[in-house]
Amino acid sequence: MEIPDLNHPKRTSDEQSNTSMHQGSFYQSNDTQVNLYKKKLLRTVIGISVVILLIIIERIFYEVFLDNEVTLLHNIQNGLGLIKETTVKQENGEEITFWEFKAHWFWDMFGYLELFKYNFLILTAFIGTMFVSVDSLIAVKVGYMGIYSNYLISCLEMVYGGPRPFWQSDTIGSPVCLNTYSHPSRSVFILYFLIFYTVFCFRRRVINRGMEEQAKISIKCKIFDVVMSILVLLLVFIKYIMGSDFIINIFLAVMYFLIYYYSLKFMDSYIDSLIQKSTIQERSAKKYVFYWFLYLVLSETFATILYSSQDYYAPTEWIKNFIQCSYASGTLNGDLPYDEILGPWFTFIQTSCLFALIGAVFGVAYTYRNTAKNYNWFRGAIKNRIYRQLLLILCMGPSIVLTVFQGDIVETSWVKQIGINEFFLSAFHYFFLYFFLFGILPSLFKKIGLIEDTDEDGYNILQNHQQLSFIGNRSQFRIINDQRQENSQDQ
Repeated sequence: MEIPDLNHPKRTSDEQSNTSMHQGSFYQSNDTQVNLYKKKLLRTVIGISVVILLIIIERIFYEVFLDNEVTLLHNIQNGLGLIKETTVKQENGEEITFWEFKAHWFWDMFGYLELFKYNFLILTAFIGTMFVSVDSLIAVKVGYMGIYSNYLISCLEMVYGGPRPFWQSDTIGSPVCLNTYSHPSRSVFILYFLIFYTVFCFRRRVINRGMEEQAKISIKCKIFDVVMSILVLLLVFIKYIMGSDFIINIFLAVMYFLIYYYSLKFMDSYIDSLIQKSTIQERSAKKYVFYWFLYLVLSETFATILYSSQDYYAPTEWIKNFIQCSYASGTLNGDLPYDEILGPWFTFIQTSCLFALIGAVFGVAYTYRNTAKNYNWFRGAIKNRIYRQLLLILCMGPSIVLTVFQGDIVETSWVKQIGINEFFLSAFHYFFLYFFLFGILPSLFKKIGLIEDTDEDGYNILQNHQQLSFIGNRSQFRIINDQRQENSQDQ
């Protein structure tokens, strides 16, 4: 007589048939997923190929586009009443006539937000508030890729070396006379990236965690994408009529954004794994943090080599138009460094954002190793989340003051004597700022009770997240779990 095993009861024939049906449906559905993946990969390759072809065409007809755009932009600015003709008498008695952008606080505000040092602080506040109160790992993912995209687009600007509209012609005015390259447009690239990549990451989180009514959520995300696309187009148009970018600059930025965005989507599972290994997985975190550090140092070395190979002789027309714009806007200094008027140096300074990424890598690893042992540490009461956000913005106060007076600080005699220029000051500033916001500040939140201890196993959630990132279907994940439970019962 067979003695039944109470720990591993024998399954009935119906249960065995259901298991075989589940297995069959899983493999059949898995084949469907593979076919869909192949089609998606083919569309991505074709799309990227078309984008690369357009980039090549842009290089061929760049000068033609530029000549036509100067006339077009001047007519638009003049038609909207944004510029006026100004005549200035020089010391030798000669008169210079050029077009000046009419002063107004609205255009001045957008002009200063176009400066790298200010819009990078806005990026920092966005990533930081999301890290401490919305979703820490998505914030890390968007932050790492967003900061690195700033570096990449700055390197591309040094490679192309394209002028801004008011450099190209004195018939175009601008409220703030920017001295960095603008081809492709960095601000347009970052704006598109932050909006659409953040939405993509949150859509992945919603699907992977199995929230109900996914179809409705997907529709809401699409509506949000459309609304944000309209908003982005409006901001891009404002930048255009301000004389900050040509249409060809904006077009090239969108082309590179599409390549970068779809490349990140294709490598999403690998990026998730890399971030997890350098954050929540303590055994591998130290090793992968060192890998991040080494890679970023090599990246900055490449940017330095790229800067050292730049042509230091800018066209005289660019320099003349830039000085006239600076004179009209009241930002012309008494002395101009002969090698730091416009172009390569100021664009190279933007690559100092890599030191922010290094600080973030060390800070995030410190947070998950010492402060936040659980994935869901950022959750808690709404009021605690709001307090964290407000304190983070408040702690950025000294950084904001330093950013505003950074140009004056590097011009002081004692700073020049010790050999610190704007690049080194920005690098130190960004490194310590990001290490403080992502490493030290969460530990302070925990000490004052703004981070609550949770019992939920966040590591298991992340394992499920990895499985769903690969499979992409919630029902299939249930089948796999059922199979695992049945196998454990058979053992």
